Amino acid sequence: MSERPDRSSGGLRSRWRSGEVTVGGWCVIPNSFSAEIMGRAGFDWVCVDAQHGMISDDTLGHMAQGLAVSGTPLLVRVVKNDPAVIGKVLDTGATGVVVPMVNSAADAASAVRACRYAPVGTRSWATSHRAGISRSGYNPTDVNKATLAVVQVETPEAVAHLEEILSVEGLDGVFVGPGDLGVSLGFDPAKGTPPELREVIEIVLKACLAKGIYVGIACPNVEAALTWRDLGFTALAIASDARFLTQAARQTVRSFREAGTGQ
Repeated sequence: MSERPDRSSGGLRSRWRSGEVTVGGWCVIPNSFSAEIMGRAGFDWVCVDAQHGMISDDTLGHMAQGLAVSGTPLLVRVVKNDPAVIGKVLDTGATGVVVPMVNSAADAASAVRACRYAPVGTRSWATSHRAGISRSGYNPTDVNKATLAVVQVETPEAVAHLEEILSVEGLDGVFVGPGDLGVSLGFDPAKGTPPELREVIEIVLKACLAKGIYVGIACPNVEAALTWRDLGFTALAIASDARFLTQAARQTVRSFREAGTGQ
């Protein structure tokens, strides 16, 4: 029997740096119980989406506790590229952040610095927060080594500046935002991934792989995840807690109605 993968904070960063394929869950339901359920499902990491939806700062703290119970590394997609926002999210105990709308090397460098304590970053030091009190031996050096700084490439401007973005020291990963990238290129995200959009996504993928940058993408289902995996994507976020609940609920009702009365 193979050993269970190391799902600790530092372990996740090591797995990413080695290029291991990992599968992640996505949380949009603002609830600690649902977050814990996602954490116990077996994902390698779970991302809480604080950019879209109804997840507030208070709710995020409770969700971080729920995921901590499961032992699953927590990533948080922050609402914006702001050092104060990023620092506060990391203080919940998050393993790392996913920063949206990064369009230049300067944007990426700011996001990376916000994830690191001095002398390599600008994150404010304190231990009176969940991350500090929940870990023995909490110190800047080890935390810097374990924390993941991930940026999203989701605009034509970001694609145009991709080489500079990928050259930013300390950048751990890139997530392609197929929805926003498609919208910004004039495509309807409800109609899937047309060849023109896929071509742009593959340009981003190849550039990341050439630089040794871990690269992920949001996938609506397992089939899409397998397709992107086979092309070279290494971080695969499949669906979301809301999608799982919706699909399972609809399928249950449909199955019951199709079965009839049973008489």
